[in-house]
Amino acid sequence: DTLRYRADRAIEQAVRAPLEDRRRLLGQASGDYQACAEKFDGLTNYHDAEKVLAYCQGRHAAVQRLLQQMDELTDPGAP
Repeated sequence: DTLRYRADRAIEQAVRAPLEDRRRLLGQASGDYQACAEKFDGLTNYHDAEKVLAYCQGRHAAVQRLLQQMDELTDPGAP
């Protein structure tokens, strides 16, 4: 839950941050969401484990898409 909370806070901060700080914060959030998903993957007896796993996986995928879109906008030569 700590990783999920930390990732959510990084997302909140990224919204108000300058571009380079935003990229760093989103990268941090992505890593934390991925680590959260890895920790909850396979847990069945923990309270809301499946819900937390789905949340972290979904948020990780969304942040990855956002980072990719940012790269495409800042690098016009990218495919």
